Amino acid sequence: MVVIVLLPRCTLSTTSTYSRPEKLYVNCGSDSNVTYGNRTFVGDMISGGNSVSFTKKGTEAINQSGSGIYEMVRIFTSPSSYKFQLDSVGLHFVRLHFSAVSSRTQLLAARFTISATSHLKSFSLQNFNETPRVEEFLLMIDSPEFEIRFVPDHSSMAFVNAIEVFSAPDDLEIPSDSDKNLHTVYRLNVGGKKITPENDTLGRTWSLDDDFLYEKDSARNINSTQKPNYESGTVTQFTAPDFVYQTAKTMNHSSNEGVVEGMLMNVTWSFKVKSSSRHFIRVHFCDIKSESQNPDSDFYLYVNGQSRLDVKPSERWIAKPLSDTMLFQRFSSDTSVSSP
Repeated sequence: MVVIVLLPRCTLSTTSTYSRPEKLYVNCGSDSNVTYGNRTFVGDMISGGNSVSFTKKGTEAINQSGSGIYEMVRIFTSPSSYKFQLDSVGLHFVRLHFSAVSSRTQLLAARFTISATSHLKSFSLQNFNETPRVEEFLLMIDSPEFEIRFVPDHSSMAFVNAIEVFSAPDDLEIPSDSDKNLHTVYRLNVGGKKITPENDTLGRTWSLDDDFLYEKDSARNINSTQKPNYESGTVTQFTAPDFVYQTAKTMNHSSNEGVVEGMLMNVTWSFKVKSSSRHFIRVHFCDIKSESQNPDSDFYLYVNGQSRLDVKPSERWIAKPLSDTMLFQRFSSDTSVSSP
């Protein structure tokens, strides 16, 4: 059985001076701007002043039945790229948006690879039946000149609807012994609703966790209306939005009646991942259940049974968020893992 575990505490630097940049957000294939996720995406045909350029040979723009950033699409029939002039180097979010809802059936069958300046190795994309689709990366960029390259497979094409490239807060810094370039696989809001880019401080999407519960009745949702008490030198509202820390899951004791004495009750989340990859896990905690410090609220966190670590909310002030991280290598195909 796959069991998800808690991770060691990681003290994070304060990012009170950070604010989400207003650029670079590109509305691909368009000559107009559009607002999405509380940010203005500038049309790539007019974004010269926005430090963005793209290969024009072998490309075309078409209008499709989507809306917002998914209304227009930039199509590549030969190897092409977008080039960005960044204001700073360091940790950056890179998001690529895809939607194949146009009348051109070739988009649904498109096969292509994406790479980025030496930071993102060739990444293959295909099967666009479920759209829109967002691929998100957290990259450590060491040069202000940044390029994303699209290479269609033979007799196919590549496409993209929108691109985001912006600096990330230090809260999300990756430990020094880890790979600095990450591809988001899962991001879940445990015990709460789906969080859309409009309601996240960094334009992220947080999915529901219920579909990943191993035993559906093993936990119940709890919530709080109290605003998280962010301590200086730990996490901030950019680590995760308030909504994440105001909801949680707790053990559903009623579903464990009749459990054999001596057996530990547990709540388990199970995820499908690539067995040949290393995975970085970030877990967020904020005790919204206890009204006072209570040792009975302490528990263990496991990841695939490989490690056991103690989680002790009783040693933390109530309603103060904590973000924990750890790197794990080579899981089985159904391992428990979440994304940064």
